[in-house]
Amino acid sequence: VPLTDISYVRQMESWMITTRPRRREPLWAVTDETMRNWLKQAVRRAEADGVHFSIPVTPHTFRHSYIMHMLYHRQPRKVIQALAGHRDPRSMEVYTRVFALDMAATLVVPFTGDGRDAAEILRTLPPLK
Repeated sequence: VPLTDISYVRQMESWMITTRPRRREPLWAVTDETMRNWLKQAVRRAEADGVHFSIPVTPHTFRHSYIMHMLYHRQPRKVIQALAGHRDPRSMEVYTRVFALDMAATLVVPFTGDGRDAAEILRTLPPLK
């Protein structure tokens, strides 16, 4: 995750160099596995409420969603590429093929709105098999 707040970056660097206890431990107690477990719990709760997803929900799904939101809102591809950590511009092609932006614009696919609206739409989908 890029850190764009220079003041924050300098404070973190200073803290890590001077006062950080237990240097071999992670900065934050949240790991990839922690996030995956939280996500699985959230999906189970949603399914218990009758919400079904058209694709598996994973951290990578969120990465795709983040990038697609930026593409949909016409952010410069160079900016998206940098935020996604892609060195090769061709790697962005994966995201542009995932979702036909022209079709989304034509159909006025919303990327904002009330969470209740989204849940209601997702309830109409059949469960994944």
